Amino acid sequence: MDGETLQGIVTLTDLQKVPDAERDTTNVGQVMARKLYVIAPEDEASAAMKMMSEMGIRRLPVIDSGRLVGIVSREDLVRAMELCTGRDFKR
Repeated sequence: MDGETLQGIVTLTDLQKVPDAERDTTNVGQVMARKLYVIAPEDEASAAMKMMSEMGIRRLPVIDSGRLVGIVSREDLVRAMELCTGRDFKR
């Protein structure tokens, strides 16, 4: 975050790309993904699932009026769908 603005996100995949010899000297800013896909609190859960599927990502920052207000994960949405429908969506 730069003040109130989200600057990027770090995933396990990003961290795994750092060579072992550089892990002690690498900072978050060097590995974070700066191209962000985000959703708004009023967006439909299905839109979030579609975006995550199309972009090959597992989490989306939730932005309201330019501020980070949460993060939604594919796993959370799948679990919510399972609870609501009584079906198992895991593959």
